[in-house]
Order: sequence, then C-alpha cells, then structure tokens
Amino acid sequence: MNADSHFSKLNLRICFHIFVICSVCLIQNSCYSKMNRNVKNKGTEMVKLIRQLADSLAKEPLSLDDVSAMIGQIMENPGPPLPIRIRPSKEGLQSAELFQYPESGAPYLLSLQLSTESQLALSELGKEFGDYKRALTDRGAPAEFIFSSPVKGARWWVYLFAELEPGELGFDSQRVRNIQFRRDSAE
Repeated sequence: MNADSHFSKLNLRICFHIFVICSVCLIQNSCYSKMNRNVKNKGTEMVKLIRQLADSLAKEPLSLDDVSAMIGQIMENPGPPLPIRIRPSKEGLQSAELFQYPESGAPYLLSLQLSTESQLALSELGKEFGDYKRALTDRGAPAEFIFSSPVKGARWWVYLFAELEPGELGFDSQRVRNIQFRRDSAE
C-alpha cells in the first residue's frame, strides 16, 4: 500500500466522522428548537388564558358558576369565608380556589396554581400586563409581585398577583407558580 492510498483512506475516515458528528449536531439542534418552541407556545397560551380570565373577572354580572365554567368544575363549596375548590379542566392549571365576598357572595379572589410545565417567567407576564413591583410578604415566604395596572371593568378592577418559585435567578427570570386575581370594587 502506498502512502497516497493510505492518506486517501485516512481522509475518507475523517470526512465520515465529521459527517456523523455534524449530523448528530443538526438533529440535536432541531430537537432543541422544537422543544424550545413548545415551551414558548405553552407560555404564550398561558398568558392568553390569564388575560381572558382577568378580562372576564372585570365584568359584571359575574356569578360563581360563571367563574367555575371558565376554569373547571366545583369540587367543594363550604361557603364564605372558606375557599371554593375547583378542579381545573384547562391545560396548564394544577389547582384553583375561589374566595367570595362574605356579605354578597360575589367572587373576590381567584387563585390558580400553574402546573410545572406551564410555569412562565415573570417578565413574560410583564409584557402583557405592564409594570410590576414586589409585594410585602412574610419572611421566608415566596416572592410575590403585583402588577401596577389593574384590568378595569365598569364596576370591578382586577389586580393580578404572581407568586414565584424560589430560585437563585433574578426575579424577572424566575418562574411564576401561582397567579391570583383580586376583584376590587371600582366605586
């Protein structure tokens, strides 16, 4: 075997290995971007759901049945001041509780726990609902933020609160695990 023939076979092997490595990288990048797109789509869908709920909660009249129809099915209603437990039928929601005004029984506060795969960054909600600031919480409690601009209806204003997963990242990048919608009278 001459040197040129040996060199050609070596080049062929090297080219084959480079081809295999590039193919694997392309496949991985393709899978990664599909996975990344799915995460972004879930975040976008969750933001849309939160917007729809906030807009609906600002409307009048609004009954307990109206709210539960937006979320799922009532599991337990012990009466005010205890929360109504709702089994969510919407994808991305793990649990839901609805509190009522004691005097009127009207919906007061809707609390949603997001499933792990549907949690989104605080900054994603900020793009939809505007500025937010940290709310006061007890020592050791998860960080909670309130969005400055309520969703305004004719009779009700809905304030949005976001509770974060504990983490080391900056608040803007941390994942939101709970969302609360508080209905306050506009009068």
